Amino acid sequence: MNHEPPVVTKSFVRFEQQHILPIPETERTGTNWSLFAIWFGLNLMPLTVVTGAVASGSYGLPIGWSIAAILVGNVIGSFGSALHASQGPHLGIPQMLQARAQFGYLGASLFAVIAFVMFMGFFASILLVAKDSLLAVFPDLNASVAIVVFAAIGTILCVFGYDMLRKMMVYISILIALAVLVSMVMLWTRPEVTSQRADAEFTFEGFFAMLAIGIVWQLAYAPYVSDYSRYLPKDTGPKAAFWTTYLGLVVSSVFVMTLGVLLGAANPENPLAALGSTSARSVSWS
Repeated sequence: MNHEPPVVTKSFVRFEQQHILPIPETERTGTNWSLFAIWFGLNLMPLTVVTGAVASGSYGLPIGWSIAAILVGNVIGSFGSALHASQGPHLGIPQMLQARAQFGYLGASLFAVIAFVMFMGFFASILLVAKDSLLAVFPDLNASVAIVVFAAIGTILCVFGYDMLRKMMVYISILIALAVLVSMVMLWTRPEVTSQRADAEFTFEGFFAMLAIGIVWQLAYAPYVSDYSRYLPKDTGPKAAFWTTYLGLVVSSVFVMTLGVLLGAANPENPLAALGSTSARSVSWS
């Protein structure tokens, strides 16, 4: 008789099993680093860049005041989202499901519908801006194909869920962060970008409008922040979940929106065109 133990294979990722159910303690594979990487990586997208460009491009704020408004707005707004994330390790359930305790089944269902509409609009905006960004760098690509490819990637991440997201974001966030950093350095070295534009000036309307955009940007994550922190072990505690989420949100948003500020200063009418010219210049230098 063969008494050898069966061979157990372990795949890199697995399909999401729990969905909206509570996460058992034995399946809470999240860490503070993986949670930080998720929130850091989720903000590394073209829509964040375009949002930052509003400060210098649309409102005409100087670069310094634009970054200040973005920083203050994100610092304030992230508190609301991170506070919700602190409930994840203790309850182990998604954020919207927690609303049943305060609003009941029907009340929470109404908020779920509102969140669904908001997230679908958010997803559509991400796809469109990502497509425009890609075409700014590679103008010969097919726009429809680009949207389908980006949508397919997002769908695959949803199907596999947290397990794939926490593993992939560690690598994706590093690669995209390096690309953003290189773009920022190249823009800082261009005098036409960093020099004060003749029409750039501080205005209370522009400063507080951009500050409000930063707050709303972060609060938009509040309906689902616990969806990721619920995978942390229960003994992680609310404090670690709060600060990990908070720092991931603030650092990435301010970092990427600063790139948008530089692009808006370079080309107020079309910041993505400035991204394309910067990429073309980097290729010519190489």
